[in-house]
Amino acid sequence: MADIIKVEHLSYVYNPGLPTAVTALDDVSFTVEEGDFVGIIGATGSGKSTLITHMNGLNKPTSGKIYIDGRDLWADPEKIRDFRFLTGLVFQYPEYQLFEETCYKDIAFGPKNMGLDEAEVDRRVHEAADFVGLDPALLERSPFELSGGQKRRVAVAGVMAMKPRILVLDEPAAGLDPEGRDDILSEVKEYHKKTGTTVLLVSHSMEDIAKYANRVLVMSNKKIAMYDTVEKVFARAPELLGLGLSVPQVTKIFLKLREMGVDYLYLNPIFEAHSNHRYNTADYLNVDPLLGTNEDFETLCKEAAKYGIGIVLDGVFSHTGSDSRYFNREGRYGEGGAYRDPNSPYRSWYDFDPKHEGGYRSWWGFETLPEVNEETPSFVEFITGEGGVIDTWLRRGAAGFRLDVADELPDDFIEKIRAAVKRGRINPLSPLPLAPKPQGAI
Repeated sequence: MADIIKVEHLSYVYNPGLPTAVTALDDVSFTVEEGDFVGIIGATGSGKSTLITHMNGLNKPTSGKIYIDGRDLWADPEKIRDFRFLTGLVFQYPEYQLFEETCYKDIAFGPKNMGLDEAEVDRRVHEAADFVGLDPALLERSPFELSGGQKRRVAVAGVMAMKPRILVLDEPAAGLDPEGRDDILSEVKEYHKKTGTTVLLVSHSMEDIAKYANRVLVMSNKKIAMYDTVEKVFARAPELLGLGLSVPQVTKIFLKLREMGVDYLYLNPIFEAHSNHRYNTADYLNVDPLLGTNEDFETLCKEAAKYGIGIVLDGVFSHTGSDSRYFNREGRYGEGGAYRDPNSPYRSWYDFDPKHEGGYRSWWGFETLPEVNEETPSFVEFITGEGGVIDTWLRRGAAGFRLDVADELPDDFIEKIRAAVKRGRINPLSPLPLAPKPQGAI
């Protein structure tokens, strides 16, 4: 895509020509493509905040040029106001800028000053309020009656309502609790995805930058020290630490693991289950909520791959849990499941017979672990078929599987698992070596 921001040899000096003169930016050059989400990081005093105040003309360069959407920002100072509708700037603690009688009027202030008609202003106010998760019932209330997080939303919505091509945010989550922080940044990310607006986000949180941005600009000593994709910048963790910056906690962990020579991490069962050991699988296709989400797992795999580390999962395929969507003895999953419904699609997976304790065959007599028939076609297809369990987790980033009690599994079933792994592995790491079947490495 075309560059929407182009900065050439930008320098800025506070109090030029005076004994108190301070250089805040020194020969800074970079470009931002339209639609990018750029995180800006740097130690205190590195020039981050001064840099972003140049994006809509609040500060005028001492030297150098800034082009917004191909136009020289300062070519005609009388037209600088036009750029302030093109580039929306959200300062730290933006709620201190609220001043109108109602939230509605505060959000509408920018669009009205753009000369829009009332219908368009109204549409933009409600659209922006929706983007930031602001309850419509609050629009007619005074912003000064709201909580800190709600005020922050009103202030951000006021900038979004102007529909800037570029949205610049300086620590928008500063001072919020962890939940409020995640909420406001998730809303900004969703706004970015839906509108294609270019976003510049200044933050001291490396976790936030890693999670939300796709590129990172690192400021150090008034200059740009790095500017690249998130993956490439955080891969230079030692250099970042040398600049006095932190790196995401997960990056520190994987760096240490690489130092220790670790190539693969094997995880005990992570699938949804209703016990701490999780060998009584309840849902093969979802991470246990105690551990996180499927998206968290994908993030883990991506982070590990950056450092050449593969994530290996434990495949428990000889039995499920009785408290599962497949068997459902306890009734947690409604009236379906093999135990409760003779017509369940999972019924053929299990051996129901009065000769067995509890009326069904279970793994080593544990009634909470109903044994499956690994030769049942529908079970084999569910585990090894296109879009099945193996396929799903490999596509989410897993590097392979270790089979639990592999010596109890039919050879043909193991071969089909092996084939599914070979077919579905998309992890960029080298293929896992296949250990002898009794040890269960796939």
